[in-house]
Amino acid sequence: QAELTRRVGDMDQVAGVTLLEYADGPARGARAALVRAGGLAFEVLLDRGMDIGLAEWRGQPLAWRSPTGPVHPAFYEADGLGWLRGFHGGLLATCGLRNTGAGSDDEGEAHGLHGRSSYTPAGRVAYGADWQGDEYVLWCEGQMREARLFGENLRLTRRISTRLGADSL
Repeated sequence: QAELTRRVGDMDQVAGVTLLEYADGPARGARAALVRAGGLAFEVLLDRGMDIGLAEWRGQPLAWRSPTGPVHPAFYEADGLGWLRGFHGGLLATCGLRNTGAGSDDEGEAHGLHGRSSYTPAGRVAYGADWQGDEYVLWCEGQMREARLFGENLRLTRRISTRLGADSL
């Protein structure tokens, strides 16, 4: 730590977490966090269930990307195969919380393909990078809630982290 900080004025030039907002196309207005940890870089889609979109190792892609690219959650289509109109691919795509797999009907209530979690914006978002002993840890966390009056009240808390120089997250 001391050797690196002596040579670097700002750790963001080496590794960091940057909050971004898409500015064009169907992703416009959607928040993301770009995590750079040396050779590993990935994008946490904060407004898409904190899914992981793009991911790279030393500039080489690790994740497949669908032709839709990232899509703002306002474009969610619950009916039929509508979920696929905004499926970004990526390194991690969340299904659930109430339904995974094919759409279904449960006691008169329709559940679309894979549920709505991947289209749920995170709240209580926090992110950062700091020294923990000799490791520079980068992290991003948030909560997604799937709830309705007189119905379900489910919460998913997600924390994604890595460290400078790591080859995993």
